[in-house]
Amino acid sequence: GAMRSTQNPHIVNLAGVVPGGVGGPAVLARFGFISDITVAPDGSIYLLENTYGNVVWRIDPSGIVQAVAGDLSFGDSFGNIVDDTLAVQAELRDARGLTVDREGTVYLVTDVNRFQPLHRSLVVAITPDGKIRAVAGRATACPAPGALGCGLGGPALAAKIDGLQSVKIDPDGRLVGLAANYIFRITTDLPPMGPDGFRR
Repeated sequence: GAMRSTQNPHIVNLAGVVPGGVGGPAVLARFGFISDITVAPDGSIYLLENTYGNVVWRIDPSGIVQAVAGDLSFGDSFGNIVDDTLAVQAELRDARGLTVDREGTVYLVTDVNRFQPLHRSLVVAITPDGKIRAVAGRATACPAPGALGCGLGGPALAAKIDGLQSVKIDPDGRLVGLAANYIFRITTDLPPMGPDGFRR
């Protein structure tokens, strides 16, 4: 939204100046490269760090920083996401597209098996209880070869979304995603097929 006042605006530091520890004040925390930021309805600020690994940090309204997902390490699982496991133990790879819904569920894009034959990009959700699960993009091959979007109109988990870049939450709380050359929505209310073969 707009600034509360456009008269003599000032910039103030919220996080990341000098070395500090997780669980302490955000203004004393030291982050690596922050690639994305989003703000939750409750005023919490979420940061996506892409340094040695990928980590999602949450700065709560009182200014305390905690890790939400990712473990800042490169393991040997190639970024595989195991549903309903602790998000802070998940290996996020090339994470991007950070967003959060009104219930506090965080969504982002992460890669699995990057530079491998079965590479794919997933949309994952991190729930307020600290668990992670995939919500779209589990397929390793296009379910309908030659079809636009490799799964558009079908179950989100069964889709292969090539060139997946980002996801955002629309005003109705639904996920909207940006892929290489199209925009898609993840919804439980499937619109009817139009005469041109597209659902809108």
